[in-house]
Amino acid sequence: KPSGEVALFLKIETQTGKREALVSLWDEHLKIRAAEDEVHTDYIFALDMNDPNVVHITEVYTTQAAFQANAQSAWFADYLAEVGPLLAGEPIFAMASPYWVK
Repeated sequence: KPSGEVALFLKIETQTGKREALVSLWDEHLKIRAAEDEVHTDYIFALDMNDPNVVHITEVYTTQAAFQANAQSAWFADYLAEVGPLLAGEPIFAMASPYWVK
């Protein structure tokens, strides 16, 4: 049955050779927040094994409201401003309602 949680799936492509810079900014701005907050039930930050310029992120939030609050926070806007110039284009973004999770 759907859980009420919200899942976010992102595929982020950086400009050639800029993935490590993105990872550093993620470490600086987001890693500690994701580790310590209570709005994420799951968070996966993964480096693509076939494309050295791609990162995949999967986040599961407790609620839609928790996702929206996170997305609208000032610290997230600061992160986006810094990471934006590293990107090769807009991230591929999908949201879903988890049906089954192990």
